[in-house]
Amino acid sequence: MAPRMDAGPLVNLTLRYGEGLFETLLVRPGRRPVLWPYHRERMTAAAGQLGYPLESDRLDRYLQRCLRRMDPDRPYRLRIQAVVYGDPHPRRVRLVAEAQALPVEPPTWQALRLQVQTFPGWVRWPWKTCDYLWFHRAWRQAVEAGFDDALLVNRAGRPFSLGRANLWVAQGTTLWTPPLSEGALAGTFRRFLLTHWPALGWQVRVRPLEWDDLRQADFVMATNSVRLLMPVGSVAGVGTWDDGGRLRALWDRLGPRLF
Repeated sequence: MAPRMDAGPLVNLTLRYGEGLFETLLVRPGRRPVLWPYHRERMTAAAGQLGYPLESDRLDRYLQRCLRRMDPDRPYRLRIQAVVYGDPHPRRVRLVAEAQALPVEPPTWQALRLQVQTFPGWVRWPWKTCDYLWFHRAWRQAVEAGFDDALLVNRAGRPFSLGRANLWVAQGTTLWTPPLSEGALAGTFRRFLLTHWPALGWQVRVRPLEWDDLRQADFVMATNSVRLLMPVGSVAGVGTWDDGGRLRALWDRLGPRLF
């Protein structure tokens, strides 16, 4: 079969330069997308900043097309990507999607085992852009070494993220998570927790994390928009933690606010 090639005066800026955006979200059984307004807002805000012609109502219509093709009895990981064409200024966006059925509905409460890796960059985009290579590479190398993900360290020597999740540290009833200026992603579930967790009696703080914060933590956790809450069981060379069921108890109170 001959390869499909884009024709016409516009070039594929995603293929050529890595331009473009994507969002990955959880779809619960019953074709119920989780945190869709947060994903839609982040993607359209990024499109506006980058000059991509992409409106929120178009994303809503495309999401509905994706949902209609899913088995209503299964949970899914859905990725929607905006492929950008231009001359070389952005002129057109084509939406594509990939849906992966999940064996169980998150959260699964699997305790993550993390490998420490130094991240070669500094501040990342606050959006989910297609320039995601270093984060995927870090995750892949950690998995190949027998871990679940990588704990990334920025140029200041501070832990700031996982390859595929935001990082949180708990002490008492206070949760800390690194700011975007450290390199953390503006995660949709991160934003949800920053908004709603204080109502459960927790103080939530955004500040750079030091290694002693992890060593002295009552527990460490990671979050993303598909797996939701994930306890961190160990970081190689740093420490081990057991949340003692506290995350599940919190989830029982937090889940109704999310769903």
